[in-house]
Amino acid sequence: MKDLSDYILFLVEGCELPVSVKLIKDGSYIVNITKDLKYSTVLFKIAFEGEPKIRYVRNQIKKYLSHLDIIVNVEFINYPEKFNEIKKTYEYKLV
Repeated sequence: MKDLSDYILFLVEGCELPVSVKLIKDGSYIVNITKDLKYSTVLFKIAFEGEPKIRYVRNQIKKYLSHLDIIVNVEFINYPEKFNEIKKTYEYKLV
């Protein structure tokens, strides 16, 4: 099977967040997205109520590559200080 990493990056280029794609041995893909919260409580609340840019990536992949097993990992960095105890990475399996 052909490596579709470049195609996945093309599909999600409108995301405006750092995105990387990795093909793993079993033929599935891991898409990593990094969201900088800039120590802002407002950005934190928006991110956990459904960040539009992250939703865009998931929707594009579901729409065009629904036949592939793809895992989208979202890593949140620079949390506001009072939220440091919560999970910093979320995983969405698009099967």
